[in-house]
Amino acid sequence: MQLQRVMGEIPPSAEVIAFQGVIGRFAGRRYVYPVLSANQVFPIRATTVIFVLAPDEGIELAPPASAGAAAVMVRDRLHARVLTESAGIHRYCCQGKTVQTMV
Repeated sequence: MQLQRVMGEIPPSAEVIAFQGVIGRFAGRRYVYPVLSANQVFPIRATTVIFVLAPDEGIELAPPASAGAAAVMVRDRLHARVLTESAGIHRYCCQGKTVQTMV
């Protein structure tokens, strides 16, 4: 239920970078990329980029430690604004980023 609410709060024009276990829910978006490994590089094509990290949802191939490391990197290194950090869902927002981002 938490994930459904979070999905509804993401602007339609936003680029979404999400864990594999939830990526399918965003398949209809213009720009959507799965987090498959550490140090992955994503092209940034939208002015708003939303990271959805949900390590306990769906079938996730990344180990649990990767989820924590990804959350710290997005929040602290990219200075993404925290939108949600509860019930196993971590959602962050970066705006105005026009360079490639590594997660």
